[in-house]
Amino acid sequence: MKSLIRIPSRDELIASLIAIILPLGIIMISTLFVIRDSGEKNNEQSIENRTEVFGRYAALLVSTVEQPKELSNLVRDYKNSVGLNTIAIIAEETQGDLAFLKKRRYFVYPGSEKEGKVLVSDDKNDKRIFDLISRTDSRNMSAKAKDESMIYYVRRVDKGGQTMYIYLSERLFSPNELPVPVLNGLIAALISVFIFAIGLLFFHNFRHAFGLIAIVAFVLYSLSGKELIKRWNAALIKDDIVELSLITDFTKNKKLNISQEEIYKTAPVKVISKTAPSEISPRDDRSLANQILKTYRDHDAKYSFFLPVSKTPYEAIRMDIPIKKIVEEGIGRYYLTLLFSAIIGLLIYILYAIGYVEIFVNNLITYSYAYRYISPAVISTIVLIFIPFIAGIGLSFFEHNHGEYTFVGLDNYIKIITSEGRRLLEPLSFYYTFLVTILWTATNLAIHVSVGLFLALILKNPLLKLKEVYRVILILPWAIPNYITALIWKGMFHKQFGVINELIGYFGIEEISWFSSFSTAFTANLITNSWLGFPFMMVISLGALQSIPQDIYEAADIEGASKWQKFRKITLPLLKPALFPAIILGSIWTFNMFNIIYLVSGGEPSGATDILIVEAYRWAFERGERYGYAAAYSTIIFLILLAYSLVTNKYSKATENIY
Repeated sequence: MKSLIRIPSRDELIASLIAIILPLGIIMISTLFVIRDSGEKNNEQSIENRTEVFGRYAALLVSTVEQPKELSNLVRDYKNSVGLNTIAIIAEETQGDLAFLKKRRYFVYPGSEKEGKVLVSDDKNDKRIFDLISRTDSRNMSAKAKDESMIYYVRRVDKGGQTMYIYLSERLFSPNELPVPVLNGLIAALISVFIFAIGLLFFHNFRHAFGLIAIVAFVLYSLSGKELIKRWNAALIKDDIVELSLITDFTKNKKLNISQEEIYKTAPVKVISKTAPSEISPRDDRSLANQILKTYRDHDAKYSFFLPVSKTPYEAIRMDIPIKKIVEEGIGRYYLTLLFSAIIGLLIYILYAIGYVEIFVNNLITYSYAYRYISPAVISTIVLIFIPFIAGIGLSFFEHNHGEYTFVGLDNYIKIITSEGRRLLEPLSFYYTFLVTILWTATNLAIHVSVGLFLALILKNPLLKLKEVYRVILILPWAIPNYITALIWKGMFHKQFGVINELIGYFGIEEISWFSSFSTAFTANLITNSWLGFPFMMVISLGALQSIPQDIYEAADIEGASKWQKFRKITLPLLKPALFPAIILGSIWTFNMFNIIYLVSGGEPSGATDILIVEAYRWAFERGERYGYAAAYSTIIFLILLAYSLVTNKYSKATENIY
């Protein structure tokens, strides 16, 4: 292996750094956003859960303890034990049922000079309490509110003939420092880039191999991020168990007259007596979180946790709930973001490997002024087309269920190809819908091209009068929004009141139920779309006809060619450069003509006239919100149209110069 084969040029060095740092940057920034967002939501949810648990337990204290002084001491000790920001008990002194006669007094407010004082509406904090109290009644026992930094909670307690309220507030927080797994991933990326730089300078022929080393960093980063989100989510369960254990210990130490059943209503747990010591988990927060993750990996769906609540090993709290949904909260969105970012990174690296990045860097430096002019269009295209396109492909690898996204790989594609057990040629089968789509596209194109070309030949006739008027009239179907036209035609095909049945009735034909059979529903769709489609082909054909030199026809007349021969030998070949691209474009439009199918026939009867794009829509919004399945449908549609465009353009040679 030789060293210092040659020093890379400035453009090569910049391109190499772009190809490595940009993909890693995209991956890290996008997934770091999801990780931090998950952490913030986790912290917020944890505090909300804690506030709810403490509020319920404080309500037990209020309803159980009779002596005001004893209650005050218990609340004060309780606040210090759990570390709440604010806890107060408010007594309602009423002189009647009218709200303005009621006074609310701080009965207990540990550590505050407000204890024993009446709430006033001009105090900001008291006003917030009034607002929360107004949202509670005998059915809604609690209310809460949040701002950017705090959560506020009020719980109502009806004690005998008196109403009391527990008021809690807690500070919301979010992690300000980068999590350790993220730092690990970042360090791995920096080391990889450093190795890559050394390889670029000393082993220039191996730059691609060294570049791939840096890509490995994103794998380490992604695994650490996923594990971090799982640990945060597992901590929610841990919080419930630890907090309830604290409440239980506090109750035992104070020896309150509260039954175990009342205590365990504060969280989704059960008390187990005489549990075998070997089944009891240690009361260590880190160990508990690790056990939650381990149990999740081992059992996947459900688990049981045993937590000692006293010194004797024969009394414990058991928490028995499904864990998969809780632990995987946010993992689907993380995978989707990671997949989206990785695809972009891979595309950048492929462009780098084949030399396009170096060419781009060279052009960017040489023609920077030109790139400044086109940058708004490029940015708009990336944001409005490229990013949604990649996001759609990424979504196809996930399954959506009630807001949760689970990575399923190629499962959606397999289900589509296998039609999920349906017969191949029945509605809802991919192959049936694909055949209907091909029939729909072919028949529409045949009518559009033939009618459009026929009208263009008539409008080109020099003897025709009022050409401008005819052109305006014939282009109107194209100018009117197609969804409006579709609804108009749907009304015209109405069995009882439609004008179509009225017209055919004059010829002695019985009225037709247009949407009761496949043939008539398909015909209704075909007529509507033909009305919309022929103006485009007419305009293209008319423009191409006017560009054909007239002396060619004069030469043909001298040779004695007939009209048919001139049309077949001159007109059609010279129309090819304009007409074939229009046919390709028109076929793509027709293949994806959602509005006509959805608005005119609505897929009737029983989805028989649906085409692929309508099926994708129905799977996304009408059949259980299967967004991943619909995204896979859309990706398959794109691949079909891409293959069609490439093959058609290659064999028709539509873009070649014929002169």
